Amino acid sequence: MVEPLIQRSRSIVRIAGLVWIAALAWVVTPLAAVGAPLPPLPEGIASFGGAVAGDALYVFGGHIGKTHQHSIENLSHRFLRLDLEAPYQGWQELGEVAGLQGLPMVAHGRRVCRVGGLTAHNHAGEKEDLHSIAEVTCFDPDTDSWHDLPPLPQPRSSHDAVVIGDRLYVVGGWQLRGAGNDPVWHDTMAALDLSAAAPEWKTIAQPFRRRALAVAAAGARLVACGGLGTDGTSRRVDVYDPSTDRWSEGPELPAMAERMKGFGVSAFGVGDRLYLSGADGIVHALVAGEASWQERLGRLEEPRFFHRLLPYRDRLLFIAGAGGSGHLANLESIAVVDLIPGSVPLESDEATADATAEQVAER
Repeated sequence: MVEPLIQRSRSIVRIAGLVWIAALAWVVTPLAAVGAPLPPLPEGIASFGGAVAGDALYVFGGHIGKTHQHSIENLSHRFLRLDLEAPYQGWQELGEVAGLQGLPMVAHGRRVCRVGGLTAHNHAGEKEDLHSIAEVTCFDPDTDSWHDLPPLPQPRSSHDAVVIGDRLYVVGGWQLRGAGNDPVWHDTMAALDLSAAAPEWKTIAQPFRRRALAVAAAGARLVACGGLGTDGTSRRVDVYDPSTDRWSEGPELPAMAERMKGFGVSAFGVGDRLYLSGADGIVHALVAGEASWQERLGRLEEPRFFHRLLPYRDRLLFIAGAGGSGHLANLESIAVVDLIPGSVPLESDEATADATAEQVAER
């Protein structure tokens, strides 16, 4: 009886050891290598700032609670960081911050910078009193402190931003001026040299007025995708070449739901290729200089818009946003190597996107 018990004990120890080794391998293997699941955010958010700097993912502010309700209570005051090499450690709270939504966040070196946004002066149940802001400030992880940059030439929200080289470009959006005042739609973009000792904003005319758009770099060019204008949602794409200081019109976004089109899409450039996704959950790509999109490269498990699409090593991350079940807290990731043009069959994407929009509108 003793020997079988000893053998059984050895087997249990061996199995436990294998389980421990497997768990340790998941812990120490970075997300980039295996696509390890990422922990959800503490709460569902949409229309927030997000950026990857080094091996860290940062998330700032955003809208919380019921869609289309705007108040002090509907703004997140969280600033969060996730170590993408050790996601099992969970999200780190970096302190309470100003409640903002409708703002981009960009990375410049190890710093991340938030640009403009919307704040509320009213409490829940009161008449909405919303104001765009002009603040631009950068977080330095080496000192755990914020450092202000010159404010935007005009307050701006529902815009997007991108860094090309050392230059920050802020594109689209509008200025909300409080209860009883009509918004001002921006027809200029703003540029700032982040490497300058005393940076100053430069204003550049833009050939459109759109908000809730996505802005990204494809090669050395800025690409402004979709959004909402005074005449409705749009699939229009505009391309700015900093070397010539000229705009041109790019290939329209791929076919999307007629109602949604490019409203609330998110995009990011990796080298000469720009990736984009919207409310139908389909991922597309545009290569710099090409006349058409590479369509239907992949599909999210949970379609979303007003989210953030960000690259990390050989993967794309799709973070939070608004979905059919309400504001999302989860993150999805797709390996770039798995994104193959035409791999997603033509189905009822329009119905999917419109259903997402309908469900969001009801919440």
